[in-house]
Amino acid sequence: MLNKKVLNEEVEFSIEKESSITKFIEKTNSHLSWINNSHKDLINYYNENYQQILSRIGRLDYGKANDEWYDGLRVDSVGFHYNSNEKLEGFYTIYDYYNMNSGFHIDTLDNSIVDLYYNTDL
Repeated sequence: MLNKKVLNEEVEFSIEKESSITKFIEKTNSHLSWINNSHKDLINYYNENYQQILSRIGRLDYGKANDEWYDGLRVDSVGFHYNSNEKLEGFYTIYDYYNMNSGFHIDTLDNSIVDLYYNTDL
């Protein structure tokens, strides 16, 4: 995920009972292809929402994101849920080496980032 190694036991999948397994697999494949090539998308999202992210945590030592920041990330866990509206929700927990070595979460919907927020308890 994000071109980072993630242990198999740290990836979870769930699907609504009435959903199509074929569509779930197609959406998941599309999402995995997108997320593994989303290096610039993540950096852009982070930088475009930097003030909002900063206001939630209060302090970010590294500042705005760049390639070095991205290379310091480590994906801890990933979850996917295929909902009854046939949308794939993604939930990522990531450690940020450069910003107090704290963690943050990324929420995605299909192939777009919808939220990024730090969690100082990680």
